[in-house]
Amino acid sequence: MPRKRQRETKPIRIDVISRERLDALKAALERLGLPEYVDQVDIVSALVLFTTPEQLAGMLAAYWRSTQDLPGD
Repeated sequence: MPRKRQRETKPIRIDVISRERLDALKAALERLGLPEYVDQVDIVSALVLFTTPEQLAGMLAAYWRSTQDLPGD
């Protein structure tokens, strides 16, 4: 099995709901035939590198709408 090159990383924090979605995305990618070694770092890094500011603005608006009624810390 091919191995991916290791890259330097830094930790980030995401909310629990987003983490659950991240896990679901990873599983869906495997079903689409991507290598099983694709991980959360790859997914988040790809989103950050290739999302335009305009796309992110729309995603943030949707995120805030969908999480506004969640209990706070």
